[in-house]
Amino acid sequence: MISEKDEGLHPPGQHRYWNESLYFNFMCDPSANSTHQNTPSWGGAIRIGHSPNQGHRDGFIIFYFPDGKAGFIRYCDESQYQKDVGSPVKAQSISLTCVEPFKVWKIAYTGPVYVFDDPNDASNFHKITLSKLPSREVNINLTFTCYHPPFDFHRAMKIRGISFRRLLEKLNPAYLLSHAALGIKKLSSILVMSGASHYEQAGFVNGVITIDDQPHEFSGTGQRDHSWGVRDMRVINSWQWFSCQFGEDLAFNATRVEFLGFQAIGGHVYYQGECHPLKNWTLDAKYDDTNKWAKTFSLLLTLENGTQLTITGEADINFPVLHTTEGLTAQVNEALALFHWNGQSSTGISEFMGQLYP
Repeated sequence: MISEKDEGLHPPGQHRYWNESLYFNFMCDPSANSTHQNTPSWGGAIRIGHSPNQGHRDGFIIFYFPDGKAGFIRYCDESQYQKDVGSPVKAQSISLTCVEPFKVWKIAYTGPVYVFDDPNDASNFHKITLSKLPSREVNINLTFTCYHPPFDFHRAMKIRGISFRRLLEKLNPAYLLSHAALGIKKLSSILVMSGASHYEQAGFVNGVITIDDQPHEFSGTGQRDHSWGVRDMRVINSWQWFSCQFGEDLAFNATRVEFLGFQAIGGHVYYQGECHPLKNWTLDAKYDDTNKWAKTFSLLLTLENGTQLTITGEADINFPVLHTTEGLTAQVNEALALFHWNGQSSTGISEFMGQLYP
């Protein structure tokens, strides 16, 4: 049972990869985008991850600028446990503060954001000297106001076997030989990871974002999540995650995680004034040349009560972020996308993760 105290940080478990994560994204209303027609507007995503058993807390910002460029900044601090719900959670100058549990949060940042003319270059981020990248000074001062109760993500998670075709791919002898040891490690981590907690909320986002001394009034929507427990990125083969809000008419997130021949399917929809767990969802997508993220997509969401909703969309700016755990690197493609439903359009996130196996 989730309570207001869960808006604060939690006492850590003993596992090396125990982690607590606060994530917010914020998307400006597409009608406020006068630069491009029928394309997503601008916004960003912020995450702070607290890894006390590794002695650090890291935070990052992916920022989609109004001119269509994208940028990134990452910080790392020493781990600090804070039990007070109202205490700001920080990673250097990134700050997330709970003003009223499950209702109001403050998002703040002041500092540089490194800019990529071609955001796909971010996949070579570890090869790039940051001092050679252009940067813009950004000041973020936003209020995130939740418009539905927190949804316990585990209420909707369903475990199923992957398709026979996908299973045959994993039975390739060369694959098995090269990944047998990793598979054993994954098996040992799955049970402890299953005990993690996770809830999500949609909200309205308002405030001011200043870019190079030019203030921009910001009004839009966003998604937040809070999770804590063991997070071992080596266990997961891939995931797909979609999130978008059409005001209070509809907000949804849908996720599919693949691991060791199984997939976990989940998510929820806020529709007609209520949160509904997803019974299932399917994806029809056209992928990019690397087959790592979807350029266009159609989602069929099936609610537990049988209602079906069709949502289409196209990714405008893809931003790949690398995450390495003990030599195994995962690539998370975080794309700003334009979603369409019931004659309305809104900006959201299309996210695809995959391991970059050697």
